[in-house]
Amino acid sequence: MIKHTRGKLNKVADALSRVNFIVQELKVGVVGFEEMVEMYKDDADFKDIYTSVQNPIVHNRSQWLDYIKQGGLLFKGNKLCIPKCSMRENIIKEKHNGGLSGHFRQDKTFAQVNTFYYWPKMHTDVKRFVEKCRICQHAKGRSYNIGLYQTLPIPDRPWDGLSMDFVLGLPKTQRGNDSVYVVVDRFSKMADFIACNKTSDAKLLIYFF
Repeated sequence: MIKHTRGKLNKVADALSRVNFIVQELKVGVVGFEEMVEMYKDDADFKDIYTSVQNPIVHNRSQWLDYIKQGGLLFKGNKLCIPKCSMRENIIKEKHNGGLSGHFRQDKTFAQVNTFYYWPKMHTDVKRFVEKCRICQHAKGRSYNIGLYQTLPIPDRPWDGLSMDFVLGLPKTQRGNDSVYVVVDRFSKMADFIACNKTSDAKLLIYFF
């Protein structure tokens, strides 16, 4: 009798449906894929699990029910288990900066890797890799949580607090000015409009006062 198992409960079928895609991706992007089957037998992270799944009658599988074996490969649910070797770094590298990835940050890189692959402390490995990425260090820098925006102090007398801005791209005047330097007194709302040039620097603008 055929019995339907829906959703996440059907882990075996879900994992097997992804085998071809994952294997094909590994063959293209990871060197030494053929040796993975042999690595499981001596791997510190998956040796006991692989032996238990391989001989379920001899070993107690109750604590590793999420793991299955298919074509010599070990899966946890629908994710391929990667033994402790250079393949882990190669996969992270491929997901972080390979193809059209565009050097994702830690969380997005982890999400990309975690979709199809599994190994213990994956998040730590991804974090370490992204922190060492030279392109990310030079191009993106770091973001800091500086808290909520704070309002400016309210001035208590005229011309104690000023706001300054520029209006650029205007038609040139007879004197060659093509911009307006706008200064507004935050207390009285009085504004002063000063003709200038878009190439004017701070040394020149200071003389307007």
